[in-house]
Amino acid sequence: MENSDNCLTFEVGQMVDHVSGGMPAVVIARQLTTLGRQHYELRDASGRRRHFLGNVLVALDS
Repeated sequence: MENSDNCLTFEVGQMVDHVSGGMPAVVIARQLTTLGRQHYELRDASGRRRHFLGNVLVALDS
């Protein structure tokens, strides 16, 4: 049986933010971990790279 959570929610190039807000960034890479979790690499406006699991991100309206 396939786990419906094993899909990538956000696209490379999409603007996202942390669920707590104040951390807008663009998705630069994405993958599923070996445990089936969504993992995203983000770059913020300052050029810093950050890594987050998908369950703590929300899409920003374009």
